[in-house]
Amino acid sequence: MATFTPTKPRTIGHVDHGKTTLTAATTKVLAAEGNAKAIAFDEIDKAPEEKERGITISRSHVELPIVSGSGLYALQGTNEELGEKAILKLMDADPVRQLYRPFVMPIEDIFYIQGRGTVATGHVEQGTIKVGEEVEILGLTQGEPLKTTVTGVEMFKKLVDRGEAGCKVGLLLPGLKHGDVQRGMVIAKHGTLKTYKKFEAQIVYVLSKFYLRTADITEKVQLPDDVKMVMPGDNVTATFELTLPYPLDHGQIFSLREGDRTVAAGVVSKVLS
Repeated sequence: MATFTPTKPRTIGHVDHGKTTLTAATTKVLAAEGNAKAIAFDEIDKAPEEKERGITISRSHVELPIVSGSGLYALQGTNEELGEKAILKLMDADPVRQLYRPFVMPIEDIFYIQGRGTVATGHVEQGTIKVGEEVEILGLTQGEPLKTTVTGVEMFKKLVDRGEAGCKVGLLLPGLKHGDVQRGMVIAKHGTLKTYKKFEAQIVYVLSKFYLRTADITEKVQLPDDVKMVMPGDNVTATFELTLPYPLDHGQIFSLREGDRTVAAGVVSKVLS
């Protein structure tokens, strides 16, 4: 099967969010810069079903930051700050991605394909992953990391030659048995991550339960000797000990929850053991 290589940004929104208007405005502004051909609003939707219903049916997904502006103003040539200048900001809206750090992807979901292997899905936290590269699966287990080779990368239900930081991908991982992997474990480039159970962190307010990346882990919290109680809004540095080892790094963000409420947020300041 041929692989799909994404080369252009894509957008998605609810019906009447203004996607078609924005597309028309983007082509109009870029055409004035000599970078595109202007396409009129009523020429964008070409399928008979789209023309009949008056809406765009073809869709795809991509994560983008918000840029305030008006496609209508850009088309009308009015209110330059919210019109043409805002449209031009869209060209610089792609967030900075940590492409050159070693590959890391927390697992969000797992599927099993008979005769092919395990598919683990998640958002690539940093780095790039390609078909044929060796990876390790770490965390939430007392044993050694699981080793496997990526035999397929899928994005938007299409096979691609690589996945990179910021993308949600599915990785085909052969040789794993049912139950070997679970949500919250981390897939990383071979030999680049270690797991820990004890670390120091600065948090605001203290209550259980510990959530890091996509993992849900039970932990013990040790407050400093001179701190007897922590009240809502307090800022404190405490020592955490996890019941299972997990890949940690200085600056890693986590949260503590009680039921469905987040009661504390923290950042790892020191990895201990």
